[in-house]
Amino acid sequence: MFPNNAFADSSCFNYQHYNTNTTEDKNIQHRGTRTHAPGMFVFDEPPVCDHVSAIWSYASDGEFVEVGWDSQANGTTYSKDYCTWQGNGQPTVFKFWVGLNGKYNCSHFQTLAPDQWHSFAVYNQNGNGVWNFTMDGNHIGNDIPMNFVGSASETNGERFGVGETADAAFTGLEYMDVNGAWQTWTRADCGGNGIPDPVWNNSIAQPDAVTVLQGPAVGC
Repeated sequence: MFPNNAFADSSCFNYQHYNTNTTEDKNIQHRGTRTHAPGMFVFDEPPVCDHVSAIWSYASDGEFVEVGWDSQANGTTYSKDYCTWQGNGQPTVFKFWVGLNGKYNCSHFQTLAPDQWHSFAVYNQNGNGVWNFTMDGNHIGNDIPMNFVGSASETNGERFGVGETADAAFTGLEYMDVNGAWQTWTRADCGGNGIPDPVWNNSIAQPDAVTVLQGPAVGC
């Protein structure tokens, strides 16, 4: 969600943030990413600053589109470029995108009940650079035109600040191929386009099932 340090009204966003990523294959130009059934788990953990669980499609030129949920501490404010969000302490659906101009854009939507699974997807069905964001098959806001079609498919468990959790669980991982069809992940490589976390790591049960845990990496 925040590939570079971002500053806000709340001091917690001045802390270093970290990403725990997996990617299906950085060298394959996918048209989208999704967590199919059962999907992405929503954790019930009070945030210290901001706890993010998401998937993104990341282009080679630095553009990306992202969808998932984040739990931002109540009373904190994130503000950068065209993205401003007042935290409510609850898991909240978001979409996030950065274009060629490097400007941050975001929208937040409904809060989610914890301890449930939801299917999220971000994809460019027609190969025309217009990206769709969905949860449980329902569109999240408007489609977003971008300057890229192909991208790397990645998971993202992200945290801000000392003591923040990066718990995340992704199952049924799929990518959209160049023909607009969904395919199951056949590999999951640890690492991606975020800032590596020195404490939290991936545990890969199989290529389409990834969990972010505190401790040593498994299956990388």
